Amino acid sequence: MEKMNRRLVAVIFGAIMSLSLAITPARADFGCEIAPAHYLAFDGAFVLVRIDGKPVKICSFVASMGDLSAETCKVWLSHIMTARASNRPVWFLFHESQAGGATSCAQFTAWSSAPPFFMEAR
Repeated sequence: MEKMNRRLVAVIFGAIMSLSLAITPARADFGCEIAPAHYLAFDGAFVLVRIDGKPVKICSFVASMGDLSAETCKVWLSHIMTARASNRPVWFLFHESQAGGATSCAQFTAWSSAPPFFMEAR
């Protein structure tokens, strides 16, 4: 019985590790931390956050924006609102190819559209 339990634990651990490797995001071109408690806005169907002092559209909750679906945007918005309520920062990772020409947080232009590929509420 003990041998079977060890084997089961090993199989479950292996499955979890392979799953975590499968969903680990690819290398980000750059990341930005935002403080949703200080600024979070909506422009029609878009969610805007302040990145380096400028409002940036990160997603739409009615249509896909880049590779980011409306469903994912709704989930992220929920996490962002929770971070806002608890005064915690949120971390976004961007690919240069979808960041409107920006290669760093400082290079975003006001009202630009830049769907991140990863979000972490800290």
